[in-house]
Amino acid sequence: MPGVYAAGDVAEHGGRVLGLWPVATEQAEAAAVNALGGDRTVPAETPPTILKGVELELFSIGPVDPGAGDDVVVIDRPTVPSYRRLVVSKGRAVGATVLGHHPADLAAAQKAVREQRRVGPVALGVLRTGNWDILSDADRLAY
Repeated sequence: MPGVYAAGDVAEHGGRVLGLWPVATEQAEAAAVNALGGDRTVPAETPPTILKGVELELFSIGPVDPGAGDDVVVIDRPTVPSYRRLVVSKGRAVGATVLGHHPADLAAAQKAVREQRRVGPVALGVLRTGNWDILSDADRLAY
Protein backbone atom coordinates (compact mmCIF):
# COMPACT_ATOMS: atom_id res chain seq x y z
CA MET A 1 0.00 0.00 0.00
CA PRO A 2 1.52 3.35 -0.99
CA GLY A 3 2.86 5.38 1.94
CA VAL A 4 2.79 2.45 4.39
CA TYR A 5 6.14 1.05 5.54
CA ALA A 6 6.17 -2.01 7.78
CA ALA A 7 8.62 -4.70 8.87
CA GLY A 8 8.74 -7.76 11.08
CA ASP A 9 5.76 -9.48 12.68
CA VAL A 10 3.31 -6.82 11.42
CA ALA A 11 4.35 -7.20 7.79
CA GLU A 12 2.71 -9.76 5.54
CA HIS A 13 4.95 -10.63 2.63
CA GLY A 14 4.09 -12.99 -0.18
CA GLY A 15 0.90 -13.90 1.69
CA ARG A 16 2.80 -14.93 4.85
CA VAL A 17 3.87 -13.39 8.15
CA LEU A 18 7.25 -15.01 8.76
CA GLY A 19 8.28 -13.54 12.13
CA LEU A 20 12.00 -14.28 11.66
CA TRP A 21 14.77 -11.88 12.65
CA PRO A 22 16.79 -12.01 9.36
CA VAL A 23 13.62 -11.43 7.33
CA ALA A 24 12.54 -8.57 9.62
CA THR A 25 15.90 -6.79 9.28
CA GLU A 26 15.78 -7.09 5.49
CA GLN A 27 12.22 -5.75 5.53
CA ALA A 28 13.29 -2.87 7.83
CA GLU A 29 16.10 -1.90 5.48
CA ALA A 30 13.72 -1.88 2.51
CA ALA A 31 11.09 0.10 4.48
CA ALA A 32 13.69 2.72 5.47
CA VAL A 33 15.02 3.08 1.91
CA ASN A 34 11.49 3.38 0.52
CA ALA A 35 10.37 5.84 3.23
CA LEU A 36 13.28 8.04 2.11
CA GLY A 37 12.14 7.91 -1.51
CA GLY A 38 14.08 4.86 -2.71
CA ASP A 39 12.79 1.78 -4.44
CA ARG A 40 13.83 -1.47 -2.77
CA THR A 41 11.91 -4.74 -2.73
CA VAL A 42 12.37 -7.80 -0.56
CA PRO A 43 12.32 -11.09 -2.48
CA ALA A 44 9.59 -13.52 -1.43
CA GLU A 45 11.68 -16.63 -0.81
CA THR A 46 11.49 -19.42 1.72
CA PRO A 47 13.80 -18.44 4.58
CA PRO A 48 15.53 -21.06 6.71
CA THR A 49 15.46 -21.20 10.49
CA ILE A 50 18.71 -22.21 12.16
CA LEU A 51 19.32 -22.89 15.86
CA LYS A 52 22.73 -23.74 17.24
CA GLY A 53 23.57 -24.10 20.90
CA VAL A 54 24.10 -26.51 23.75
CA GLU A 55 25.56 -29.07 21.34
CA LEU A 56 22.38 -28.93 19.26
CA GLU A 57 22.14 -27.99 15.60
CA LEU A 58 18.65 -27.56 14.17
CA PHE A 59 17.73 -26.35 10.68
CA SER A 60 14.28 -26.02 9.13
CA ILE A 61 13.01 -24.59 5.87
CA GLY A 62 9.54 -24.61 4.33
CA PRO A 63 6.54 -26.46 5.74
CA VAL A 64 7.22 -29.13 8.36
CA ASP A 65 3.78 -30.70 8.25
CA PRO A 66 2.87 -32.63 5.11
CA GLY A 67 -0.39 -32.07 3.30
CA ALA A 68 -2.68 -34.75 1.97
CA GLY A 69 -0.86 -36.81 -0.64
CA ASP A 70 2.61 -35.50 0.23
CA ASP A 71 5.57 -37.83 0.64
CA VAL A 72 7.68 -37.58 3.78
CA VAL A 73 11.15 -39.06 4.17
CA VAL A 74 12.31 -39.42 7.78
CA ILE A 75 15.70 -40.66 8.92
CA ASP A 76 15.70 -40.83 12.73
CA ARG A 77 18.74 -42.01 14.65
CA PRO A 78 18.19 -40.91 18.27
CA THR A 79 21.39 -42.52 19.58
CA VAL A 80 23.56 -40.12 17.51
CA PRO A 81 21.35 -37.74 17.86
CA SER A 82 20.35 -37.30 14.25
CA TYR A 83 17.04 -36.55 12.57
CA ARG A 84 16.40 -35.61 8.95
CA ARG A 85 13.02 -35.03 7.33
CA LEU A 86 12.11 -34.04 3.79
CA VAL A 87 8.60 -33.07 2.70
CA VAL A 88 7.85 -33.66 -0.99
CA SER A 89 4.64 -32.19 -2.41
CA LYS A 90 3.47 -32.95 -5.95
CA GLY A 91 6.89 -34.43 -6.70
CA ARG A 92 8.84 -31.36 -5.51
CA ALA A 93 10.96 -30.75 -2.40
CA VAL A 94 9.07 -28.15 -0.33
CA GLY A 95 10.27 -28.56 3.26
CA ALA A 96 13.17 -29.97 5.27
CA THR A 97 14.29 -30.38 8.86
CA VAL A 98 17.81 -31.41 9.84
CA LEU A 99 18.79 -32.07 13.47
CA GLY A 100 22.42 -32.90 14.20
CA HIS A 101 25.69 -32.15 12.45
CA HIS A 102 24.97 -32.79 8.76
CA PRO A 103 26.37 -29.73 6.95
CA ALA A 104 26.34 -31.28 3.46
CA ASP A 105 22.77 -32.60 3.88
CA LEU A 106 21.65 -29.23 5.28
CA ALA A 107 23.09 -27.31 2.32
CA ALA A 108 21.66 -29.76 -0.23
CA ALA A 109 18.22 -29.80 1.41
CA GLN A 110 18.11 -26.01 1.57
CA LYS A 111 18.97 -25.71 -2.13
CA ALA A 112 16.50 -28.44 -3.13
CA VAL A 113 13.67 -26.70 -1.23
CA ARG A 114 14.53 -23.19 -2.42
CA GLU A 115 14.60 -24.41 -6.02
CA GLN A 116 11.64 -26.76 -5.42
CA ARG A 117 13.58 -29.49 -7.16
CA ARG A 118 11.77 -32.46 -8.60
CA VAL A 119 12.12 -35.62 -6.49
CA GLY A 120 11.37 -38.79 -8.42
CA PRO A 121 10.40 -42.21 -7.04
CA VAL A 122 13.91 -43.68 -7.40
CA ALA A 123 15.38 -40.71 -5.53
CA LEU A 124 12.75 -41.12 -2.76
CA GLY A 125 13.94 -44.70 -2.32
CA VAL A 126 17.57 -43.60 -2.07
CA LEU A 127 16.68 -40.86 0.43
CA ARG A 128 14.79 -43.36 2.60
CA THR A 129 17.99 -45.44 2.97
CA GLY A 130 19.58 -42.46 4.71
CA ASN A 131 21.77 -41.44 1.77
CA TRP A 132 20.98 -37.76 1.20
CA ASP A 133 23.90 -37.17 -1.20
CA ILE A 134 21.39 -37.43 -4.05
CA LEU A 135 19.83 -34.10 -2.95
CA SER A 136 22.84 -32.24 -4.33
CA ASP A 137 22.48 -33.78 -7.81
CA ALA A 138 19.40 -32.27 -9.51
CA ASP A 139 19.62 -34.69 -12.46
CA ARG A 140 19.71 -37.86 -10.33
CA LEU A 141 17.13 -36.42 -7.92
CA ALA A 142 14.54 -36.17 -10.70
CA TYR A 143 14.47 -39.98 -11.19
